[in-house]
Amino acid sequence: MRWLEVFVVPLGLVVGIGLVLLIQGGEAVIAEGERPPPSTGRPVAPKLAVGDDEDCASAVEEVQQTVHQLEQRLAIAKLIRSAQKARRAEREGIPQPWPDDVAPSLRSSAFEATVRSAANETGFRVLSMDCSEYPCVATIDKSEGLLVASGSSSKDLEVLIDALDVGDDVRAGPSRSALTREGRYVSSFALVDQNIDNAEGAERRLQWRLERAQKQVRP
Repeated sequence: MRWLEVFVVPLGLVVGIGLVLLIQGGEAVIAEGERPPPSTGRPVAPKLAVGDDEDCASAVEEVQQTVHQLEQRLAIAKLIRSAQKARRAEREGIPQPWPDDVAPSLRSSAFEATVRSAANETGFRVLSMDCSEYPCVATIDKSEGLLVASGSSSKDLEVLIDALDVGDDVRAGPSRSALTREGRYVSSFALVDQNIDNAEGAERRLQWRLERAQKQVRP
């Protein structure tokens, strides 16, 4: 039996060393497999495994359905927006740009200066001035001064135009007058260039601006 010990012991040592080397080699392989690829500074596209084609097709179909739903919502939103703009235009008219050939006396700076100058002559007080679009709208308190004696809005504007001295091409536009809670006689008016034709929605727009000016001074 002595010879068996002599044979088995070295054999065990050889097998043990082989197992150690095998295990160490396996760990080295695993560690190498887990090591991330070297960075190149650019995103690396993922590798598709077998069976990913069906997943991609399903994802594409889902995205297409979402896009279709969003397009439908966008179309509905545009229709609602268009209807809102139409209702607003019907109620407020269409904002009017300044004509290139409007009478110089009706330009915002000239008109405001002329109205304020006339206020000193006729005794009325300027409450507000809106020249954000054509034509300018002025709101005055005419409870005192020359205008209060006329008794009619049209006569007031005739007196006012004479006082303003804005030229022969200017005529009185529409106006709105009312008494405030304090008993003040407030009038909003506009002067227009008679050589310029009204654009689409201009008349309704001016009426709405006059109404707005009145509400601002007598809430």
